[in-house]
Amino acid sequence: MKAPFSILIFLLSINFCIGQTTKDSFYYKKVAEKGVKFISVANGEYKVFTQKIGKGKLKLLLLHGGPLNTHEYFENFPENLKKDGIEIYYYDQLGSYYSDQPGDTSIWEADNLVEQIEDVRKGLQLKNFYILGHSWGGMLAQLYGAKYKRHLKGIILSNTFAQIRDTKKLYNSKRSLDSTISNQVYSLPEFSTKYRVILDSIAQRQKISDTQLLKTVLSLYRIKEDSIVRRNFNFRGDIRPEPLTRNGQHINRKMREQVPQVYKIINADYISAIEKIECPVLIIGGFYDRMYQDLYPEMKKHFIKTKARVYVCPNGSHFSMWDDTENYFREVVRFLKNVESKSFDPDN
Repeated sequence: MKAPFSILIFLLSINFCIGQTTKDSFYYKKVAEKGVKFISVANGEYKVFTQKIGKGKLKLLLLHGGPLNTHEYFENFPENLKKDGIEIYYYDQLGSYYSDQPGDTSIWEADNLVEQIEDVRKGLQLKNFYILGHSWGGMLAQLYGAKYKRHLKGIILSNTFAQIRDTKKLYNSKRSLDSTISNQVYSLPEFSTKYRVILDSIAQRQKISDTQLLKTVLSLYRIKEDSIVRRNFNFRGDIRPEPLTRNGQHINRKMREQVPQVYKIINADYISAIEKIECPVLIIGGFYDRMYQDLYPEMKKHFIKTKARVYVCPNGSHFSMWDDTENYFREVVRFLKNVESKSFDPDN
C-alpha cells in the first residue's frame, strides 16, 4: 500500500543526503565512548556505528527514523530504562552521520536495509532480542520482523505510520489531520486579511493573476505550516532537548536527488510484512503525532499471526519519548516485562 503524499513529504522533510559529511567534536567524542563498535554491512563494503549501553537480560536494538536521522534522539533511553535490566543498542543506519555514507543508491533498496540490520544483529551477537523502531525505523522493523522472526522476542513500533488496507479510512484520517493543520495556519494573524482571500481562492482552484503575490502567500503558508507542525506535532515542549537538537544538526541534508529511491522504500509492502510477524508487538504513538495514530486499532487487526497492543501517549507528539516521557517508558517497560513473564495481554 502506498503511503499518502503528506507522509512522504513529512519523511522527506526530515531530510536526506549523499556523500560524507564533515564531522564535528560530537562525532569524535562519541566514537571514543565505551561500548562503541563499528560493524561491517553490505558484504563487508561499509561499516555502521553501534553502541552498547548498560547490561541486562533484555536486549533492545533501536532503529532511528528519517531515513538518515541518527541514534542521538534515543539518548534518554538509558536513564529511563536503567532500573529495569535492559541492555540498549544504538545503531546508526548506513548513510547516517556516525556510519559510512556511500553514494551507492542500492543501499536504499528495502531488502538491503533489512539485510543490514541482520548484519548488525550478527555483529552484536544478539539472540532472542527486542527491536524498537521509531517513525521510519518502525516501518523497517516490520520488514525485518517478517523475514527474521526467529531472532525476535518482541517488536515495539514507536510513532510509526499506520499501515492499513482500508484506503477510505486512511484518506478520511489524512483529510481530518490536514484540515486541523490548515485551520491552525489560517487562524494566524498573517492570514486574516488579503492573504486569507488568496488562500481561499487557491482552495477553490481559482486562477491568481498576481503571480508574485501568489508565490509570497504560498511561501509564507509553508513556513508557518512547518512551524506549527514542529511545535504541535513533532515536539510539544517549550525547550527542545539537546540530543533532539543535535540529531537535527546531524541529519544528512543533501539527498533530494535520491527522492525516487526514497519513494521506493516507503512503498514497500508493509501490510504483508505485518501479517507475517509472529512475536508480540507494541504499537505506541502520540496523541498529537501525525502518523494517523487514530488508525492504530485498525492496524492492530493486521497482526494475524501474533498479538499486538496499542497505546497512545496522551501528551505525546512524534517524539513521545521526550514530550510524554513518563507514559512512554512506562508502557515500553510494561510490554517488555509482560512478554518476558509470558503474561502479555494485548487488550490490557
